[in-house]
Amino acid sequence: MLIVLETNLLYGRADPDASGIKPLLTLAAQVGAAVKIAEPCLIELRDGQRQNIQTAKAELQKARRLLIGVIPTIDEAVELAAYDERLQRFLKTHGITTIPFVDSLAGPKALFEAAVKKQSPFDGTGNNFRDAVICLSVSQFARRVPSPVLLVTNDVGFLKMVLDGTEGFEVISPTDAIKRLESELSQTDRTRRTELRNRITFALRQRFEEIQQIAARDIDFPRADGVKIHRFDAEEVESVEPEDLLGSKVAFAAEIDGQLYFTVGNRPAPYSFAAETPGPGWWALVPPKTEPPGLISSPATLRVEGQALLDADGNLETIEFASIAYEGSRAIIRGKQS
Repeated sequence: MLIVLETNLLYGRADPDASGIKPLLTLAAQVGAAVKIAEPCLIELRDGQRQNIQTAKAELQKARRLLIGVIPTIDEAVELAAYDERLQRFLKTHGITTIPFVDSLAGPKALFEAAVKKQSPFDGTGNNFRDAVICLSVSQFARRVPSPVLLVTNDVGFLKMVLDGTEGFEVISPTDAIKRLESELSQTDRTRRTELRNRITFALRQRFEEIQQIAARDIDFPRADGVKIHRFDAEEVESVEPEDLLGSKVAFAAEIDGQLYFTVGNRPAPYSFAAETPGPGWWALVPPKTEPPGLISSPATLRVEGQALLDADGNLETIEFASIAYEGSRAIIRGKQS
């Protein structure tokens, strides 16, 4: 999706950054939608500011005749240069790039007939030549890109422009544009969440041995009298859920399914397990060929909470553990004799 800003959204604003369209720009950035503005619109913006400056100069001239004292003067060239600097800073800050003028226009007769017939790119009055040039410029751009193009405006006349569906873009209000972006954000959020879930799952699998060591050292598994816990063997990652997807640190919670091994009474403790690597990105602990008598196993689940650290491109660098806890009530007494 591509967002194109029309003149009306910024027209008459001495400071473009105070135009009230930040919610639109913020959503566009979150979705990853490029934001553009047509070159004819920039000319209109500069002319709108020139008119504001001339109005202010006229008001000061009146004040000089009515008031006694020093009345400041306005240098139109200096003020226009300052405005242009603010405008360029605004465009750069929000990553807004320019759509050039349409390469060529139809002949005068064809344009005049389209205006008389109130056909695209003219509105219902046929008098909007400036809007027509903006429309043709955006249309030329829109036909060259694969993404849907939304021309966003508050201009009622522009919203009533007669379009025949061949222009390659849609004219909508800021409110409707925000709704579109919010809908797009939901899809983007789902895609991003799935990507992070898969990457965190992979990283957790790579850290099974560390998780098992933490479980053996720090977790006080609930158990009945006479039961001795020997180890927890991780088998699979389940229910990974990233939380806030913004920023370089993403909190997550996950469940690690596995087996809890224990003995009851004075039966012998198990031998240590050996590691093997059945496939890329995965490993499991495999028991020795002979188990000690009395070793019992029971399904168990650990809950892991932590943070996924992302690089500047949003790729997962590593994960940090915040807590690892045992989830399961009395699971150790429902095991099977191995």
